[in-house]
Amino acid sequence: MEHYYTVQEVHELTGIPKRTLYDAIKAGKLRTVTPNGTTRGKRTTRQWVEEWLGVTNARR
Repeated sequence: MEHYYTVQEVHELTGIPKRTLYDAIKAGKLRTVTPNGTTRGKRTTRQWVEEWLGVTNARR
């Protein structure tokens, strides 16, 4: 099962500013999902973050 991260969690794990993450989401560059029944609280996966960052040697 895939683990989903909030923007805050990605920020804490990577040090990437939240504004940068939100800008990438708004521009459609960082893929996210919104949990069922909500309109807020975007979530992303490690794979999607790595794809956005251009990481090619992803650890699995």
